[in-house]
Amino acid sequence: MKKLKVKTAQGQKLQIEFQPSGIPSGENTQKFKYQVASFARKFASILISDWDMVPVEAKDKIWKSINVIFNCVCHYCT
Repeated sequence: MKKLKVKTAQGQKLQIEFQPSGIPSGENTQKFKYQVASFARKFASILISDWDMVPVEAKDKIWKSINVIFNCVCHYCT
């Protein structure tokens, strides 16, 4: 993850694509999943066992943090 921090510091973003089902795909999938989990631990309580119960504010913080690191591409989104 050290390389990820260096790229982010240089203003570079990693590309992540999504399948029609919303599942991430491509060479940066593992890094993406790791970062999402890391931000989820940071912004949401571990006592919440269901993603639907996570407050919208926490989800927004997670998404904004992800967009700093990743260029999210969804060819199937409307």
